[in-house]
Amino acid sequence: VKLLQRLSKESHQSITYHCKNSVAYKDGKGTMKKALILKGANGQEDEKELHVLSLLFPQKSQGNWAKTVLEYRTQTPIRLPIADVAPMDIGKANQEFGLDIGPVCFS
Repeated sequence: VKLLQRLSKESHQSITYHCKNSVAYKDGKGTMKKALILKGANGQEDEKELHVLSLLFPQKSQGNWAKTVLEYRTQTPIRLPIADVAPMDIGKANQEFGLDIGPVCFS
């Protein structure tokens, strides 16, 4: 991985956040207070590099499962792969989540 990081100009990785009564990115008010926190391989957190690829159902569904596909795209390849994910909107009654973390693409 370190060789790919050094030889590449950019990299990206996707995460699919499956959720029930939980927010992955922005809440209903458009704020990111409850957004997922992603930590890169170099230990840095930076939501400026995060892009929403698609939303299926509203961000905070009414008891239904929903999903948000996020992409972490950076011109600093040493930030990937994603090393840790912290969901901030979890722990209340009837909230659940799951993650699908995609492969890192270096170019």
